[in-house]
Parts: sequence; C-alpha cells; structure tokens
Amino acid sequence: MSFLPFVRRWFGAKTTAIETQPAKPDPNTELLDRAEVLLEDLNDFQDNVARTLDSVPGGFLTAGGNRTDANVDLLTGGANADGLHQHVSMAPGLSNTPPPPVAANSSAGSAMEVARADHTHASPPVPDLATQAPPAVAATSSVGTSTRAARSDHTHASPPVPALSNTAPPSVASSSSAGTSAEAARADHTHAAPTVHGAILMWGNSGWGTGTNTKYADPFWISAAAGTNPIQVRVPRPGTLRNLMFQARVGGAGTFTAQVRVNEAVTPLAVTVSASGTQAENTTAAVAVNQGDRIDVEIVRPVAGSPTDIAITVELV
Repeated sequence: MSFLPFVRRWFGAKTTAIETQPAKPDPNTELLDRAEVLLEDLNDFQDNVARTLDSVPGGFLTAGGNRTDANVDLLTGGANADGLHQHVSMAPGLSNTPPPPVAANSSAGSAMEVARADHTHASPPVPDLATQAPPAVAATSSVGTSTRAARSDHTHASPPVPALSNTAPPSVASSSSAGTSAEAARADHTHAAPTVHGAILMWGNSGWGTGTNTKYADPFWISAAAGTNPIQVRVPRPGTLRNLMFQARVGGAGTFTAQVRVNEAVTPLAVTVSASGTQAENTTAAVAVNQGDRIDVEIVRPVAGSPTDIAITVELV
C-alpha cells in the first residue's frame, strides 16, 4: 500500500470499503471500522518499510527482538512487527589508523571513526643536539640559523682580551687622539705631564772684582763689578726654581761658586766654575719657593782675574 492512501486514511478520509457498503454504517460502529482500517494500513506500511530496509546492510529495524547481523528482518506473509521490537544503536567503528602527532594548533578533525582508549599521539619532532661549540659572546645579539638544540652544559667563549702593554704611554698631548695600539693600558699607568716653561730670572755683572771676599751678583745685568751687599728679588708667585745656567764672555784665573739663596739660605741650586771656564749649569736641582720669598745669587771666594761680562739665569716654573 502506498504512503499517500495511508495518510488519507490516517486523517479520516473516506475508504473504499466503507463507501461500497449498501447502507451507511451506524455511527456507533463507524469509529470501530475506521480503527480497523487504520490498523490494516499501519501493518501494510510497516511491511513496506521492512521490505525496503531489509536490503540495506546496517539497517536498524528488527522484529521480535534485537538482531546482531546488521540487517533488517524481512516480514513476510502479512506478519506484524513485534510491539516490543527495538532499533539498534550502531556506534562508529574503532579506528585502526594511528592518530597524528601532537600539532601546534587544535583541529576538529574529519574522521568518521572513534579513537581506541589506549591510543597515543607521537610527540612533535625534537631538534638534534648540537655537536659544534657555540660562537663566542658577540657585541650584538642574533636569532641564529641553526636547526639544532643547544646542550644544557654548553659555554660561550669570552671575546679576545687585548694583551697588556709593556710600553710607557706618551706624555699628555695638546690634543686628543684615538691611538693605534692593539694593547690594553695597565690600570696603574701614568702619563708624563707636558713640559712647562716658566719665567727667566737673570743676574749679571761685568766681573767680580778683586779679593777673596763674597760677592753678590746684581739682578738683570749691570756694567759694573758685583758688590758685597745683595740686591734681592721677591718671588711674584709660588713655584719652583730650576735650571741654573752660567755664561761668561772671558774666563777668570781661578775657581769660584755661584749659588742661589732663598731668604738668605743657601740652596742646592749652584754651579762651580773652574779656572778659565766660561760655561756651567745645574739642571738637576729644584727649589720650591712661595710668593714673596727673597732670592739672590751669591759668589763665593772670587780671586784676582775673575771672569768678565757674566750672565746667570734661573727658571721659575
């Protein structure tokens, strides 16, 4: 029986069996007739459905109990389905394919099979451990290009350290310079101070005169013999006296000493001039002076025939 007549009878349409009756049915029995027709149509519908599904593997309709062969019973001879029949729930099959490794991102997947309870996912690939030493510590950082993993006990070599210099550094210069040395300066190195030139103080006379008494050279230069009373010069600022230089145009007949005094005290800044000598110098001694100190040059034991046209200079720095 087709599906549409069944629907018509289900909703109360007139049936052929009722219409061919010679007389209209009693209203009290018409409802029972319709129920009987409905039951017959329902049995026919179930029979048609069962015949159709029985040819489909994996069907679910059974009669008289559960089937285990994944097919539907064929209802023949007008048999009715058991009122207690069940429709089997068919679960997806278990997968026999290994699942993919753990991925960087999650995915819903598309498989129609279920995973087994003891399935495992392979770990993602781990880079090989490096077998080469890492580079030395660099001036700037870098991502790198290696596809290997560093070992936990790896070390980075320190950058090369310049050798320590064994050469004295140059004196302080008038201008700065980057330099060209590839050696490192030692922590306790020093730079010599630049040479500082000071003021020149001068004493001079035409000669010492005669006799063996002590004489004192005159400041600047005087065309006269040195006298026995000193003419002193006061120091204008604190400093150091050094580089005593003696020069005569004509040497004398005997030896004598010219020495610098500070506040009437003899200092190491002195020279001894031999007989007939015209030059002498002292560049090693240094005498500290304060502002206002008194300075003079003393000539010890000149003899007859002293040098002539003498000039004595001292540097004040």
